[in-house]
Amino acid sequence: MARMLGPKHIEIPPPLPWEQAVPKQTLMEQLRALPRSRWVILGLSVLITAIVIVEFMIDSRMNMPTHVDTVIMVNSWSSKRSSADVAADRAADAAAVAAQFAASRAYIATLPPTEAAKARDQYNAYAAALKPSQRPADYVEPAAAPAASTKTTKPQ
Repeated sequence: MARMLGPKHIEIPPPLPWEQAVPKQTLMEQLRALPRSRWVILGLSVLITAIVIVEFMIDSRMNMPTHVDTVIMVNSWSSKRSSADVAADRAADAAAVAAQFAASRAYIATLPPTEAAKARDQYNAYAAALKPSQRPADYVEPAAAPAASTKTTKPQ
């Protein structure tokens, strides 16, 4: 015979026919019968749960990455590549960049004058941001603005 650990289960017998039947309480009656301490515990548990959920929502929005990783694609060549191949590849790359700049200038020429001026300024700003070796052949560096005179005249 196996020994049972812990207290034995108590079975409540069904009511006898001559005993007065006690109706079951409704949910609202059971809630009204709860002592105040249970309501406090219930309120605190709901409050703490809501605070944790709100904190997770705030944290999920605040710790989003603010930068996007840049992927740089690199060509790989064999070790037997000749200098002529390198020069040809560089010339082809330079020709492709020059063609892109030429296409940009051709598009700017088709714009109305006000939009063309804005587009030209944007084109010049982009070309100025490039390294000198990457700038288009027709790029003209803007003249430096004259410095404001700071001389003061003495009152006579």
